[in-house]
Amino acid sequence: MLLPRMDRDLRYARISWLSVALTPRQVRELAGISFNNPSTGEPYHIQHQEAIEKNVHYLTLADLLFEGSYPSTFLRDHVTMTVHPSGTALLIPLPLPDDIDPSNPNNLTFWRVVFDATISHELPPAQPDLAYIQECFNKRRDIWELPKVAEVRAASRYRLREAMASTAHKRFGNGGHILLAGDAAHVHSPAGGQGMFSVSLIFIKTLTYPRYESWYL
Repeated sequence: MLLPRMDRDLRYARISWLSVALTPRQVRELAGISFNNPSTGEPYHIQHQEAIEKNVHYLTLADLLFEGSYPSTFLRDHVTMTVHPSGTALLIPLPLPDDIDPSNPNNLTFWRVVFDATISHELPPAQPDLAYIQECFNKRRDIWELPKVAEVRAASRYRLREAMASTAHKRFGNGGHILLAGDAAHVHSPAGGQGMFSVSLIFIKTLTYPRYESWYL
């Protein structure tokens, strides 16, 4: 691979190592590196319809406003987690958006909510609307006083997946190398905070330290 030197004449230097973080899947596929769940062998890149058949875990995430009272177990100074047969729910209190007066007459409060579900029949919507989010609360009416969702400011779905590259290093082309790091080499649930700061940066620092002086980046 050719990269421009960081000097005025912009000469090109041939390097024998290519370090990639947050790479698109095409890089792994080009090098013939598989990317599967290390426990089940399931490929990382499967279609949503196939995910339904495998009962894959999804999360529904939303930033929303409650109007009026809300369950006493929803704490405004702590994160609240509730376990229920329909799925775990996580509520995170947030400060009111700038466009809402703290003394608003409707007693609006702002939250981030995460609903966990194993799908068996249909996918959560890609952009869940107010009716869908309200129904997620309604399913838990046996343990909560039902809050009223006044507005959904942002919402999305997230599929929980884990995968690891079959190898982090592979010789490629005529004397070249591919070195995968970060999300290019391994991905996992965001639970536990073992993401970029705990794993990926340490990973790439450890691998690249002996070679950084010879690279032109």
